[in-house]
Formats: sequence, structure tokens, C-alpha cells
Amino acid sequence: MKFAVRQLLKSPGFTAIALLTLTLGIGVNTAMFTVVNTLLFQPAPYPDSAQVVRVYGTNAQGDAWPHSLPDLRDLGTQGQTFASVTPYQWWIFSLAEPGQPAEALNGVVAAANLFDTLGLQPVLGRAFTAEEQQAGRDTVAVLSDACWRRKFGADPGIIGRSLRIGGESVTIIGVMPAQAEYPTFWGPIDVWRPLPLAEGWREDRSVSWLQAVARLKPGVSRTEAQAESTVIAGRLALQYPGSNAGKGVRLVPLVGSEVAVVHRRLIWLTLGLAGFVLLIACANLGNLQLARSAGRARDFAIRAALGASRPALMRRLLVENLLLGLAGGGLGLLAAQFLTSFLAPHLFAGKTANAVFQTDGRVFAFALGVAVLAGLLSGGIPAWLASRTDVNLALKQQSRGATGDRGRQRGRQALIVSQIAFSVVLLAGSAFFLRGLQRYLTQDPGWRVEGLVRGTMTLTELKYPTEASRRLFHQRLMERVARLPGVEGAALTVSLPLRDYTTPMGFVPEGREEPRPGHEPFAFHNIVSADYFSLLGIRLVEGRAFAPAEPPAGSPHQIIISESIARQFWPGESAIGRRIREVDPQGRPHWEVIGVVRDVGLAGNVDTPATHYQIYHNMAQNPWGYFTLVARSRNPATLADPLRRAVAELDPDLPVVELRTVQETVAGALHDLQVTNKLLAAFAGLGLCLAALGIYGVISGLVAMRIQEFGIRLALGAQPEHVLRIVLGNGVRLAGLGTALGLGLAALLLPSLSAAFPGLPGLDVPAFLAVVALLLAVTLVACWLPARRATKVDPMVALRAE
Repeated sequence: MKFAVRQLLKSPGFTAIALLTLTLGIGVNTAMFTVVNTLLFQPAPYPDSAQVVRVYGTNAQGDAWPHSLPDLRDLGTQGQTFASVTPYQWWIFSLAEPGQPAEALNGVVAAANLFDTLGLQPVLGRAFTAEEQQAGRDTVAVLSDACWRRKFGADPGIIGRSLRIGGESVTIIGVMPAQAEYPTFWGPIDVWRPLPLAEGWREDRSVSWLQAVARLKPGVSRTEAQAESTVIAGRLALQYPGSNAGKGVRLVPLVGSEVAVVHRRLIWLTLGLAGFVLLIACANLGNLQLARSAGRARDFAIRAALGASRPALMRRLLVENLLLGLAGGGLGLLAAQFLTSFLAPHLFAGKTANAVFQTDGRVFAFALGVAVLAGLLSGGIPAWLASRTDVNLALKQQSRGATGDRGRQRGRQALIVSQIAFSVVLLAGSAFFLRGLQRYLTQDPGWRVEGLVRGTMTLTELKYPTEASRRLFHQRLMERVARLPGVEGAALTVSLPLRDYTTPMGFVPEGREEPRPGHEPFAFHNIVSADYFSLLGIRLVEGRAFAPAEPPAGSPHQIIISESIARQFWPGESAIGRRIREVDPQGRPHWEVIGVVRDVGLAGNVDTPATHYQIYHNMAQNPWGYFTLVARSRNPATLADPLRRAVAELDPDLPVVELRTVQETVAGALHDLQVTNKLLAAFAGLGLCLAALGIYGVISGLVAMRIQEFGIRLALGAQPEHVLRIVLGNGVRLAGLGTALGLGLAALLLPSLSAAFPGLPGLDVPAFLAVVALLLAVTLVACWLPARRATKVDPMVALRAE
């Protein structure tokens, strides 16, 4: 160990370069693992958190669906493995304080056993009870620690105080501890309120809108609970085939359950490609070690002649490399902390944007493992080659002659070929994301994204209890918005085609073969006002749009369908006048098709949508309390304040949530891809620089080894251009081998990327060729510098050098 330290201190330049290389490689990988660990592995901050699970519904269309209230009730009562099952849903509440504009509170409505399921109780006051889920008794709320401190200055007197939340007087009965918030699961949360038990859906199994968490009984494994849940779901499917056929239950750990599938793919992909940076760094360091060991060939030969065994010789170099790896690991850990603190505000959007990236035992263990692995990878080949030194040849040669050892040269060339190959993979991955995202943003989604501003509102049942009251509010709001300066048009909708529509629901076209229960086609359902299609520029293919006025009493339920539904179920026929019914055991009436519009794509989601079918309902017939206002203007960003004032004039208790331009919303939805693209570009640039340095070092070593040969060639009349071609030829051969190997690896990687992100356009061949050209250009420059030096050799100096 002391000998290894002395050897490293004797070569401060080499040691500094080696530590910098390892710090970059290990730091990047540790930073990415810190992200993975925080989002996917770090336990939830609840007692016995391994016993708390997320409960998903499954069907033929997917495995992450919501539940109906009676299904969750039966799961909890019939199951013997659950201590509790808790339905909940995220909610937006309004807070209106005297003299202040209404603001939105991020909240959750949940059953009374939520905090028992989480294993936490309020630090002030109490939690709500089951009786307080009843209508008229649910005017209570529990604050989060963050909201209590931010809005009320951590005043303990908040307990018992009444606030105007959601348009009614609500009593604050408790404050939860900070650990209840768990931002990577709940997101930013301000308040919890009782889940209302409305008569309309208390026993309706077709109304699936609730999420669920559950706590397993002590000693019960998730596998046991999953097996029992599958049995219960099968029993309910037989008992209620109209609503439950094909439905199942899936239990997953709470940690990471709110990380979207696309986010999971992004963070694993980023960690995987960061590994290529480490491999390039190790190959580069291995090249440095080979060059260094060549200068120590006589030392190894003398030790071997004096009886040192091959393992003993290898051990000396491996100890040096392990010391470098451990030191690089320590510096890499510091670099990772800097990188995560710098990148944390920019890494992800949505709930994961609230993650706090911490360095825990898993991160330390990862950094240690990577450091040891880097030391072994970078030192293994040099140590093995050093142990095989030809003693007689090494003792006869000077140190320069040792650099010509064919084994070392082949080792250095193999390492540089691998560096170039890994660089091709990184550059190809970066090009896939960069060009794919550019082409995705410029393709036509079927509607006009530019020039729109949007904001979401929720009318409370207390203030707007009837369809007539909600319809009147919609009309008055549209009249006020239309009069605002700069507004070219406005419409109402439940959702815009951005990240996703509302939860898809099954449907059955009249006159077609009845599908098996649980295998009905699914469609995204949206509720829109009359001007929605013209405002968004969605082309009407057949029929007509909705009329602004409410249809006469007794009129059939009107719908407009997407072109894909018409082509699938009525090919070559008119869809106008056809009827569709909901998959509903309660036998609700059919819907009548009055129009067909062009299919539209999701402007902010590169994943495959659950379905391509879309059904639009008439807002005049279905005046929902939850809706989004959309307005068009040449300067949409200037409409935010006028829209807020227009809403406040109608209802001062009603906040407008997420009021921003649609283009800003799309940019936010694609934020993760943009960040990933920049990270991959940075990884590729770093890998390219390391590869360029590596090939420069190899060619420089080649020139040093053959300096006498070049001197003789020049003395015998060879032209400098001939020497230049010899040196460049070696570099081009290495680059060609590395590029070919890298193209093969990239050919394996790119289909996986296309499958993981199906919304992105496929491989852009010109961009891919540009990547190869860039790598070859950098390689030629790295080769040309030592080649040019070879042409400047003074023959007399070269001949005297030996």
C-alpha cells in the first residue's frame, strides 16, 4: 500500500489526470443513481412503509386504472390480508380570505382511515372521522405542515379556526407532520379533506375514479395480498359481469408508484448511458496506465528476474488502480452532490419535481462499488500485460524500446476502439432524442397549439348544485371572456389533448356484434362547448358541430366522434345518425352521432395513448363543474390577468388554476425529455472529448515508438506527406473499427429507444450520419496533431536518440 502511494506521488501529472477522469465518470454515474434511488428505491417516510402498497385496477387496456368505491369497499371487507384499504383522489380547492383574491390549494379527498393506513397522526388537533364523510358534516380539513407554516406562520391557534375553502366555511381540525407530505408521491399538498359519499356513485360500480392505498397486516407479504386480491377481483367479475368483467387488482410498492412510465424509462436510460461515460473514462485511464507501465518495464523485469511472481506483479498495479478508484470515488461523490443540487430544480416536472435528492447508504454503496469496479476495469489489462513482460527483452531494451511491446500496443488499440464505439452509442442516443424531439414539436397534432391560453376551474356542488346553475355560469363566463380586448374566440372543455385526456371508458356501437364483457373498445371522452372545434382548428369531416344553445328537452344525447371510430365501425358508410351506448349495467340511453372530426394527437405526451378513439359530448347537455377555459389571442400571455378578473367578477371564491399558454403547458409536459436530451448531449460531448484524448495518446505513443523509423525514412528521401499518411492511416483504422463496432451497438439500442418512446419519430438517418461524420472529424484532428509532429522529425536527432 505504501509503495503504491509513493508511485502515485512520484507521477503527480498522471495522478491528477487519472483522478479527474475518474471523478467525472464516477460523479456522473453517482449523480444519476441518486436520482434513481430517490424516485424508485428510497422508502416512503411512514412507519413500516414496506407494508403500505398502492392499489391499481387492471383490465384489457392497461394495468394502472382507478376504482369504483364499492369495489374498494369489497376489497377491504372480503380480504384477510389488509389492515386497511383507503380510497382517495387528488383535488383542487379554493381558498378565499377576506380582501384577498381566491387562490388554489392542492389537496386530497380521502376516506377517514387514510392516516391510519399511512401510520401517522396529526401533530396538532385530530384527523377527520368516518361520520365526517357524510354530506353536511364534511366541512372539516387537516392542513399539511408546509401549508400551515407558509400560510399561517405555524400558528397553533389555527385549530378550530374557520376558513372559506371551496366556497363554504370549513373548520381546521388538525395539522399533519412534515413526513406525511411525501412529495414524490403526493406532489405539493396543502390540505386533506373527507371523501364525500355522494349517493350517485356510492353503489355504482361503473363510476371508476378513485385511487387507493392499503396497509398490509403485520407479517403479510405483498405476494400473499396480491394472490388474495386476484381471487376477490375474479369473484366480483362473476358477481357483477356488466361492470367488473375483465377487471383485476395490482399491488405495487408505494415508493416509485407515482413516477410515470415515461419518467422511469428516462431515468433508467440516463443512468445506463451514464455508464458508457464511465466505460470511456476507464478505457482512457487504462491507456494512460499502459503508457505508464511501458516506462516501468525494466523495473518489472528486474523484479521478475529476482523471483517476483506474476500475481505479485499484477497486485502492485491493481493496488495502485484501486487507490485511484477509491480516491476518484470520494471526489466523484462530492461531484455528484454538486451535480444533483445544481440539476435538482431542472430535472423533472410533475410530482417528481418536488423530490429532495439525498445521499444515503445506497448511494454511498453505489459510489464505492463503482469506484472499485473502475479501478479494476482501468487497471486489469495493464496489470495483466505488465505481468507478462519478457524479462530478457525488457532488460536489453531502454525504456523507449519497451513502449514498442506488441501486447501493450494491441491493448491500447483495443481500448481506443472501445472508447470510439461507446462514443458512437452516446452520440447516436443524443441524436435520437434531439432530432426526435425537434421533429415531434414540428409535426401536426391535428389541432392548433399556438395562440391559446387555458385555465382550469371547479364549480362546487354547494354553490352550483344543479345543471341549470352550472350552465348559467358557463354562459355568463363565455360572454365576459368574449368581450375582453384581444380575445379572438373562446371555448370550454373538460380536458385538452396535452398530456392525456380523462380516463377512457368502454363503448358499444349499436348494430355491431356485442363484445365479450371486459373486452369492449375504449375511447377518451371529452365534454366541449360549441366553439371548441373551430377554436382549436380541428377539422370537421362529416356532419355538424354542437349548437351553442341547449338542445330541446327530450332530445337524444349528442356526440361527435373521431374519424378513427367511424372508419373502424362504419367503413365506407356515414356515421351520422348512428348510435353508441356506454358500457353500463344500469342501461343508460344511447348517444347519437351528429358529427365526425379529424383525430387529434396529444401534443405533450410521447408515450402510446391508451386508445386512439375519441368521443366528444355537448357541454350544453352536460354542464360539468370541472372544466377548462380556452381562449385564443395573438398575444395569449397577456390574457392571464384579464381572465382572472373576469372570473372573480362572477365568483370571487373561484380560483383559476394553471392559467398559462398552451405552448407553455406543452413545454412543461415535455420538460423531462428536454432535460434528458441535454444530459445525453453533455454525456456524449464528455465521451467524445475523452475518446479524442485517448486516440491522441495512442497515436502519440505510436509516433514516439517509431521516431527512429520515421527519421530513417526521411533521411532516405521520404516525403513528409508519406509519413503523415502512415500515422493517419493507423488512426483512421482504429476509428473505423471503433465506429463500426459503435454502429452495431447503436443498431441494437435505437430500436429499444423507439419502443420506449413511441411518440418520437424514428431514426433520422441524416442526423445519424452527421454523428458519424462528427466523430470521424474529431478523430482525424486527434490523429493529425501527432502525425504533423512526426513529419517535423530531424533525422539526425532521431538517429542519435538510440
